[in-house]
Amino acid sequence: MSELPDDLAELERRLAGRPRPEPDAALRRRVVGSVRDELERDRRRFAGAWRYAAALAAAVLLGANLSLGVAVSADWRRDEAGDDIGTTVARLRQLDPELTEDEARRQALLLQTRAHLVPAPVVRPPAEQIGARASGHGD
Repeated sequence: MSELPDDLAELERRLAGRPRPEPDAALRRRVVGSVRDELERDRRRFAGAWRYAAALAAAVLLGANLSLGVAVSADWRRDEAGDDIGTTVARLRQLDPELTEDEARRQALLLQTRAHLVPAPVVRPPAEQIGARASGHGD
C-alpha cells in the first residue's frame, strides 16, 4: 500500500479514533432470520422439483417394465393366422416382389401386432354435441 501524505494520514487516524455506533442487538437476529427464511424457501422449491422428477422417473420405469413384459411374452415367430413369420414374409414378397426382405419382415411383424390389439371405445362425444354445448343449447 502506498504511503499517505501527512495530512491524510492524520485525518485517517482521527476518523479511525472516532466513536462509532454499534449495530442494534436485534439486527443480528433479523439478518439471520431473513437468511434462514430464504434458504428454507429455496429448499422447499427444489424439494418439489425433485419429487416431480422422482415421480416421473418412477412412471417411466413402470412403463418400460410393462412394455418389456409384453415384448418378452409375445410370440414374434408367428402371425395372427398361426403361420411362421418367415411364411408371412414369403407370402408378402410374392404379392409385392419389390419389397425388400427387411421391409417384408417389418410388415409381417406389424400384421402380427395388429392381431393382438384390444379394441377400445372412443370416449369423446360426437361433434354435434360439442357444438350444441358450446352454444348453450345442450341437454
